[in-house]
Amino acid sequence: HFYEWMQSQRAGTFPEGPAVWICGDCHLGNLGPVADAAGDVAVHIRDLDQTVIGNPLHDLLRLGLSLATAARSSDLPGVISSRIADALFGGYKQAFDDSCSDETERAQRPKV
Repeated sequence: HFYEWMQSQRAGTFPEGPAVWICGDCHLGNLGPVADAAGDVAVHIRDLDQTVIGNPLHDLLRLGLSLATAARSSDLPGVISSRIADALFGGYKQAFDDSCSDETERAQRPKV
C-alpha cells in the first residue's frame, strides 16, 4: 500500500533526491543487529532483496512511517514520534556532513 500511496500523490509533492541505491523495502522489520569480523555489532538493514536505484526519500518515508507506527502501537506519547523522525533525518543528514567533529560519529559513517 505504501508505494500505491506514493504513486497517488501529485508530481512535486515530495522532493526528488539523487538516484542512489536504496533498500526499496526499508521498514523496522528489516533492521537488526549485524556483526563484523571484529565482533562489533551495529544496527543495519538486513534485507536487501528489493534494492533499486531510486529516490532516497522512499526509504526515509517508509522507515519513518514504520517507526511512527511502532511508537503509536506501543502507546508512546506523540512527542516520541517527533523525536524518532528527528533522529532518523538527523542520522541521514550526518552521512553527508563533512564538518562532523565527533570522532565516534565520523567512524560510524560509511566510507562511500
